[in-house]
Amino acid sequence: MVVDTDLVLVMSTIDETKDHMSEGKYIETCDAVKRIYEKLKKPSIPLPTVTRIQIPVKWVYICSTFPIICSFIKSVTKK
Repeated sequence: MVVDTDLVLVMSTIDETKDHMSEGKYIETCDAVKRIYEKLKKPSIPLPTVTRIQIPVKWVYICSTFPIICSFIKSVTKK
């Protein structure tokens, strides 16, 4: 997996300035960046997917003729 360039920039900035912060703050910040990285790896909101169903041509034909057949049967039963 490719790491986001903005995340690399943040981590390198933290590494460059680690001498100006306490060790606890440095570790806490690095842990926060790691959690952000993990969230970016697998988003919590699933992306919508399209499910395509293959229908055989004969079923399309049968379904398209169904209203014609129904109207024919209706007209025959009325007589």
